[in-house]
Amino acid sequence: MISSRVVCLHGFWGSPSDFDFLKEKFPALEAVDVTSHSEKTLGEWSAYFKKQFIHQTPVTFVGYSQGGRLILEGLRDLPIEQRELIHKIVLLSTGVSFPNRSLDEMKARALNDQAWAQRFLSESLESLFADWNNQEVLKTSKRSPQPKELTRVQRMALAQCLNHWSQASQSETLSVIEKFVTKILFTVGQHDPKYVALAHNLKKQLPNLKTQVVEQAGHRLLIDAPDAVISLIQS
Repeated sequence: MISSRVVCLHGFWGSPSDFDFLKEKFPALEAVDVTSHSEKTLGEWSAYFKKQFIHQTPVTFVGYSQGGRLILEGLRDLPIEQRELIHKIVLLSTGVSFPNRSLDEMKARALNDQAWAQRFLSESLESLFADWNNQEVLKTSKRSPQPKELTRVQRMALAQCLNHWSQASQSETLSVIEKFVTKILFTVGQHDPKYVALAHNLKKQLPNLKTQVVEQAGHRLLIDAPDAVISLIQS
């Protein structure tokens, strides 16, 4: 049994329409336009999330990739009375920041995200889309969304997402997962080895965490396995 409210957060370069396939099953679905909040810092986003989405009635959160990380950020330091309103949290292909990250690792991630941000501001859509989808983690999926021409405003917003919400800038989220461990379903695709390893690592550190490996799916679970996503939310 799920809560009546289902709030979904899409990944980077995604949109609320990524969750359209859920609307028939979940009439009270709210798909958030994450990119429209790109001017917010992680701290500002966390405050907004608590005020906007956690109030009065129980809620199920669904987050894909960047959207999952933003859910974890929003849950950070959540007051106890608000925690009781969280029914379930479905994290799809979501990165986790560990407390023992090295400075070199964080610096490399920051430089990579900054480089991508610059490319989003200046590069042709064709080149940008080809190289973005040529990343190892995204090549685990057989299909990719069709590119749509980006306006200058959209390019700036995506660059801000990379600069403001880089995983290098995010404090560790392992402790957040631990606080909500009984409510989280951490889900990865079978053909996404980086995230399968992450799920195994999390399970080792947090034995009570529910993890799910979706068969015949890569990183892009919303595209690769929509029926499985529906079942995970309903479970």
